[in-house]
Amino acid sequence: MRLVILLVCFFIYKSLCSEKNIELEVIYEKTFDEPVVDVIFDTATVTIEEAKMMGWKNLEGKKDDERIKIEYPKVIFIPEKISYRKDDTQIKEIRFYNKKGELIKKLQVETDWSKREKVVISPNGKYIGISKQPTEDNPENTGGVLYKADGTLIWEKKTKDSPIAVSDEGYVLSGELDWKPEGTDGSFFIYNPEGEKIKTIENPYRKENIGKGFGKFSNDGKYVILMFTNYKNSIIQLITKSGDILWENEIKYKCNIPNEFDLQENVGLIATTTQVMDGYKEYIFFIEWNGGLKWVIPLENLGRAIIIKIFSESKKACIVSTSCDIYCINLLTGETLWKYKESWAPLKRDKNWLKFFDNKPRYAEGTIMGRYIYIIGKYKDVHSFPPKDWYASTLFVFDFENNKLIQKIEYPDKRITLISRQNEVFISDIDSNKIFKVKIKEAEK
Repeated sequence: MRLVILLVCFFIYKSLCSEKNIELEVIYEKTFDEPVVDVIFDTATVTIEEAKMMGWKNLEGKKDDERIKIEYPKVIFIPEKISYRKDDTQIKEIRFYNKKGELIKKLQVETDWSKREKVVISPNGKYIGISKQPTEDNPENTGGVLYKADGTLIWEKKTKDSPIAVSDEGYVLSGELDWKPEGTDGSFFIYNPEGEKIKTIENPYRKENIGKGFGKFSNDGKYVILMFTNYKNSIIQLITKSGDILWENEIKYKCNIPNEFDLQENVGLIATTTQVMDGYKEYIFFIEWNGGLKWVIPLENLGRAIIIKIFSESKKACIVSTSCDIYCINLLTGETLWKYKESWAPLKRDKNWLKFFDNKPRYAEGTIMGRYIYIIGKYKDVHSFPPKDWYASTLFVFDFENNKLIQKIEYPDKRITLISRQNEVFISDIDSNKIFKVKIKEAEK
């Protein structure tokens, strides 16, 4: 049986493969004049000759005038500051290109701290939002702009709320942010694709003058998930994109920032919580589609979740954390079916636990495509003098169904990051200003 998996990386040697039957080859490569941390791709039908000129490889045996469908970088995001945490990277410029690679438009993003703006992108790159971020010195730096991925301006708003998330249909979730990090203690708003405010959702804990709220769209854009906490209890709401509240559930744990959760229609919502009272504890909970809390279980998870994924057919869930753990959970019972942990990772959280991650590829970002988990481990040493920030990377590829590491590739002195949209995975070699895509093949046994 021949299994073909699409993946991306910038530099490959077969000797780095963890199994002899795994082969890799670069099928696309593009170099830019500056570092690139994110890309939106589009498709075009071109000749083989044009495809080769655009960076596509492995086209031997095809006639130059034969036409094929390929992907090309339509929008690229240039960083001002590159951060270990991908969502903390500050974008300074957005560039729009045609299929010939010709620059057609630039957008400057404000990076000055008191006026700074944050970029939010819809899951499959159909829309781009620019959100003004209030600061202690400039709390009135709010509002935002929405663009289509071709650079067309949809709307601009000078309001007290700023965009938090955008769907592939152009719906925008916005919030009353303050200068403090992590969420909002104010209201949320939903705007339709025309920029009309169609729903206001008040923070249910606002009267207590404490707590935060966080929100995101589901990956399919049909729903908004809101999570509110007063640092004792948490309220979770499931809302349609048009603003109808389907259910609300209060649980007795603080909700962690929902950077990662998964919502499957007609299945339910799975996400993490953090209990900070009486010691630090991590939990994962599952709420069924009707809003009923099915289970809450503790995890030996020492860090935040970077991947949460429901596999509805097998009734399983996958959780990957920054403590270098991978969990396979029975979705019906919450039972841990298996767990993978890096041998060098700490077993408990104490005052010295962070030192275990120094000069090790700590899990930092990842994605799931089909049954395969792609994880980027990032090296740094915060306890050295001077401290060493992110300076090297490792790519891990796991077969989730078989609980098996099938690929581990080291990238010394390289900062690499994943780019995944529309069931495709690319890798950016930030330090070489390159984007790569490779095909991984499992040969017949």
